[in-house]
Amino acid sequence: MVQGRELALFGIDLPTYDRTCRTTVSPAACGPRAVLILTEQIRGFVHCDVLGRHASGLPAASCTVAGRRMLDDRIDIAAEMLREGWAFVRPEAPPYYHSLERLARTREIGIWDDATVNLR
Repeated sequence: MVQGRELALFGIDLPTYDRTCRTTVSPAACGPRAVLILTEQIRGFVHCDVLGRHASGLPAASCTVAGRRMLDDRIDIAAEMLREGWAFVRPEAPPYYHSLERLARTREIGIWDDATVNLR
């Protein structure tokens, strides 16, 4: 949710088949691992540009956060989720996103790890 508005990230879907709870935070954060990873990606000011509609009916937006250092480029949240193997690319995504998913699959990280059941 950004400024009280629910959005979907353009070009990706998050898996929702598993649940993980973190007890080091209060209250405990529970939900699919990919959602917890996404929550960690979002820090500080989030800027989103709505690009269309997601299959869920929600507005689909390209969202970025500030880079780690003051003069770094902004970080594309969807691209980071794909790079780390925690999202599925959607057909309408840019070619760069498709490459990031293939790379994560090849590296067998995130949801592409052999120990993770891959359901879509």
